[in-house]
Amino acid sequence: MTDQSSELVKVGDETLRIRFVLPLEHYVGNTSAREYWRLTPTFTSENRGYGGTWEIKSNALYLISIYACRREVSGFWFWKKVTFPEVTVTDLFPHSMNGEIKATWFTGSFMADTKTMKNPVDDRLLARFDKGVLTHYQWFHLNGKGDANAVPFDKALQ
Repeated sequence: MTDQSSELVKVGDETLRIRFVLPLEHYVGNTSAREYWRLTPTFTSENRGYGGTWEIKSNALYLISIYACRREVSGFWFWKKVTFPEVTVTDLFPHSMNGEIKATWFTGSFMADTKTMKNPVDDRLLARFDKGVLTHYQWFHLNGKGDANAVPFDKALQ
C-alpha cells in the first residue's frame, strides 16, 4: 500500500508537511472531499482524491492551491480514453479571491514538520485555529530521541 501524501503548509519561506489532519475535510463534514466534489486522485499517494497547499499569513489559514482532477464520466470510463479536467481553488470555491480562500470552516489544530529526505532538520509547528484564525502556535525542535524530548523555541511566522 502506498503511503498517503501530506497536505503542505507554507509558513514564511518554509514549506512544511501537515501531519494527520486534513483541513479541507472539515469543510465537507462527514462526506470526504473526494465524494463531495467527485474528485479523482492525480497520484496513487492520494486516495483521498486531492492534495492541498495551505498558507499561514495575516494570522489566518488559507487554501492556496489544490491538486486533483474532477470526474465527469461515470460507468466504465477506464475502458475509454478520457481526460479529467484539473480542479482549482476557484472551481471548488467560486467566491474565492485571487485563487485562494480563508479556511473559515477549520477549527482545530495540526502539527506540521520540516523534515524531509533533503532536509534532515526536524522542526515542528503546532498551530491552533478558530474558524481559520490562528489562535496559538509553538515551534518545537526534535533532537532525534523522540517526541518526549521536543524542545520549544521561538520563531516568528513572518
